[in-house]
Amino acid sequence: MDFDPARTAAVLVSPGKRVEQKIREMERAVTSLRSHLKERISPLGLTRVLLEGFEEVFHVRIMPGDLSPEERSIKEHLLRTKYTVEKWNVEGKGPD
Repeated sequence: MDFDPARTAAVLVSPGKRVEQKIREMERAVTSLRSHLKERISPLGLTRVLLEGFEEVFHVRIMPGDLSPEERSIKEHLLRTKYTVEKWNVEGKGPD
């Protein structure tokens, strides 16, 4: 929702000249909702707007609820084979 290039660069880059360069690169390449909206939006407000948008675009009704057994199985599989695997998180590549 918001973006602070200096804070982001501080955790991504070792201190030195490269930090300032990275900040400038991120200022050109990254934006945020806050910089484009006339009014502030809360996380709950954003959630509501996204939900309404998905329902409208995909012509579905999204209902709150628990995951089905099949969805839980898919979730566990993805956690094991993708989202907790360093190769996926660092390089964007799955297991060979």
